[in-house]
Amino acid sequence: MRSYRKQRAERKRLRFSAMGKASQRVQSERRMADMPERLREMAEWDTQNLPRKQGDPLGCLQWTDFRTGKVRRWTVRIGDRVDRITLESPDGRKTESHGWSWALDHLRGFLCGSKV
Repeated sequence: MRSYRKQRAERKRLRFSAMGKASQRVQSERRMADMPERLREMAEWDTQNLPRKQGDPLGCLQWTDFRTGKVRRWTVRIGDRVDRITLESPDGRKTESHGWSWALDHLRGFLCGSKV
């Protein structure tokens, strides 16, 4: 506990000293030097118009059964969080918001033919 207090006091002393202020200025200048690149990246994201909101379509999963020739298609949309998805079938059925692993495990039953 005593060494922690010493370290904390040393950090506080450095923060208010000239050396600490210089260090802060250097770090601030380094962050500002990277800022134009960061702003450019953010502008690129806006121009790419990436889907961001819940319900925005990400793409489509399509499965063609070579034995029967039947094509199954699911629309993939953003779920309640960015790392989650919902699947929508052509007949209007939708899943709840789940992760990719759950969705692909669930589709496995449809793809192997045991579920209709």
